Amino acid sequence: MTLDIEHFQKVTLLREMEDRGEDGYAIVADYMASLTTANREYRLRELKMSGRSPYSSSLYAKYSGDMPAWAFLELTSFGTLIDFVRFCARRWGDRRLEASHYDLKRVKSVRNCAAHGSCLINCFAERGAARGSASSGVSRRVAAVGIPKATRRKWMGNTAMQEVATVLVAHSGLVPEGSSRSRAASELAEMFARADGETEALPDKGPDAAARSALEFLRRLTESLGLVE
Repeated sequence: MTLDIEHFQKVTLLREMEDRGEDGYAIVADYMASLTTANREYRLRELKMSGRSPYSSSLYAKYSGDMPAWAFLELTSFGTLIDFVRFCARRWGDRRLEASHYDLKRVKSVRNCAAHGSCLINCFAERGAARGSASSGVSRRVAAVGIPKATRRKWMGNTAMQEVATVLVAHSGLVPEGSSRSRAASELAEMFARADGETEALPDKGPDAAARSALEFLRRLTESLGLVE
């Protein structure tokens, strides 16, 4: 799901550039010029590293001297995409897009967790340990689910849950109907079905019921967002 979000954020950003009449080469040049020397050198090294990949070496070789936005987004990391989103938001005075920049940071955190095989579910026991608040957009969507306020406060006070909820909200808003959304719906439904069958590992009562309660919170959110039926 996080890969879907990254892909469709790029698609959405490129479409927005076209609608605004942006020159794809100029906006990348302006972005690079806006960076500090250290950050610009970091981005250039990142692009050069992408150029060493057999899957993107020809793209880098062709455009390394003067890069259009579509090639830049193809070659850069998720972290650079997030920073570029913020640049575009400020360039266009788009407060909604700037807010999405912060949501994308949380999406990236979940992606890193999954990529490194971390056990996300363990973090759900750390209630009240949130380092900050979910964005207002995510908070509004969670509130619209109809879950009691006390339950929302309980789970959205957990950093991991905030981030997973952000992934679900971002996916529902960015990813259109089609194969990516259908695949995600199938995988989510399978996860909840598997959890329903693990009653011993995930009890619904007692001191070890936190994981089950967390999954039920997520189930209601995914259903409300239309990600599963």
